[in-house]
Amino acid sequence: IKQQISSVVNGGKGNIRRLYNDYTKRGAKIEGKLDVMIIISPEGGKDVKLLGSLPEDFKSAVMSSIRGWQFPKPGSRVTLRFSFTFVQM
Repeated sequence: IKQQISSVVNGGKGNIRRLYNDYTKRGAKIEGKLDVMIIISPEGGKDVKLLGSLPEDFKSAVMSSIRGWQFPKPGSRVTLRFSFTFVQM
């Protein structure tokens, strides 16, 4: 199950990078850290929390993307925590 969950998260991170690139191409200035916590229920449902001082529309797009991630049913509650650090060059 751990490997399947990691695969979902790693695949989803590419979508977050694309969102970031799309926003910055439109002239948005997005810099900072975004902390993500996902609680996966035993049945595979999820609760997502984001913490960071980034533009709300960008955080909303990230939230929508993460909500689309399909996790396997782990059989017990699983909590994931990870961060994204965005730096414009």
